Amino acid sequence: TIQGPLVACKDDCATYNFQSSSSGPFVWNISGIETDNIIGESIEICWTEPGNQTIAVTDVTATPGNHLTTLSVTVNENEGVEIIFPLYPTCESRDSLSNPDGTQESPPINCQTVCGGSSIIYNPFNPIGSYQWDIEGATNVSFNGNAVNVTWNELGAGYINVSNIDDNMCEAQSSYCIEILEVPEASATLSA
Repeated sequence: TIQGPLVACKDDCATYNFQSSSSGPFVWNISGIETDNIIGESIEICWTEPGNQTIAVTDVTATPGNHLTTLSVTVNENEGVEIIFPLYPTCESRDSLSNPDGTQESPPINCQTVCGGSSIIYNPFNPIGSYQWDIEGATNVSFNGNAVNVTWNELGAGYINVSNIDDNMCEAQSSYCIEILEVPEASATLSA
């Protein structure tokens, strides 16, 4: 028999053992993974493809008809965590993350933008599971269930790092850069 986890998460590794009354050799074959005829009583598999996968072990010295043993493993996807970015008033032009010399030699950074000093509530797109938030560039952070309320600094850059453990016990992580823009100053001109 093949012993090991029947359910795994994509990109996780697990050890599988083959137990037999014969002395082998035992040749492993795993669907979706190139194995190059791995021989032995155990194998560590790092799952790279989600879906139903099959582990097959050929016992070369087993009695005829008992050479092949299989085990089905369900590999669950662990997609990134999507959060909802609310729309807020426009601040000054996007210049706080440009190069110090003003050149654009490196590609522009594609960040979410917020106004400096603003307080924003972020919610996960799919609220199922348990969420962990790590916020940089904020003056205050508070939590309400799976949501997070962030008060951003006045100007600069920040990050939202969020991880989730879903119903399949798979962990997913995502990081979002935040460009904190200068709040426009109101001005009025009186004419006589």
